Amino acid sequence: MNKFLLLKIRFKPSCFRQQGLTLIELMVALVISLIILAGLYTVYSSNKMAYQRSSGMAQVQENGRFTLDFLTRSIRLAGFPSDNPDVQKILFGDATEAANLNSSNNANVAGHPNNTIANGLGDDRLVIHFGDSTATLPDCLGAVPAPPDTTRNIFEVRNSGRTNTAGNAIYSLFCNNQELVEGIENLQVLYGLDTDYDTNPDGIANQYVTLDDIPPHPQIAGQLYWDQVVSVKLAVLATSVDELSIAPSNRSFPMLDIVIPAYDGGAGNNPADRIIRRVYTTTVLLRNHKPRM
Repeated sequence: MNKFLLLKIRFKPSCFRQQGLTLIELMVALVISLIILAGLYTVYSSNKMAYQRSSGMAQVQENGRFTLDFLTRSIRLAGFPSDNPDVQKILFGDATEAANLNSSNNANVAGHPNNTIANGLGDDRLVIHFGDSTATLPDCLGAVPAPPDTTRNIFEVRNSGRTNTAGNAIYSLFCNNQELVEGIENLQVLYGLDTDYDTNPDGIANQYVTLDDIPPHPQIAGQLYWDQVVSVKLAVLATSVDELSIAPSNRSFPMLDIVIPAYDGGAGNNPADRIIRRVYTTTVLLRNHKPRM
């Protein structure tokens, strides 16, 4: 009996000794590992997408703010006094000047924003002149014309010639053929009119109109009544460079007097994409406007 007990005690642990993993146990372990890895990948992907969207939105906001700030600073210089007396006679030039970026400074054009010219995107060009008797105020390219010429800045939205990761064209704000801000898709301009300028020149805009709605000059044939223009309202459509939204947006974008249609897969300038878009607006007072005395 004692011998049997000893043998039983001696060989009993061998029955519970690990001999290896069964196929089922191995498959269960692999499934659990895959679930854990999938969870980690999901968390990583979500964090990466959230970071990219946050960075893209910050880029859109920065581009919009910088564009409005740059335009505002330039517009506030419009009409700055010049040594050339002819500069004070005509406040705005004609539309052909904006199309000719290689022409010399026109002494017959003074300060304020100039005509807007529609391009293929339906946005506007903005031409700004200001004089400088000290020859210290440069244009977008850093060039300073010698007095009595005026400094000229021509702002417009163009195709930058580059594409994003999805192959879509990247549009930018240009000044005098120099790219300034990436990711600007549209620029709109309205002019603030002091409609009672002849009777009460208080310098307050009573109405905002497009170029076509500015009244003709009552005394100078062929000229618009630029004396009534006392302020400028701007709107820019800023975009992210790459497609960062989860799904294509079906949202339209009101921009002053126009509405950019939803990017719903239509032809032309409304492709279906996942680019983030935002509209930014501001109003700028023409500080150098000279009211009638």
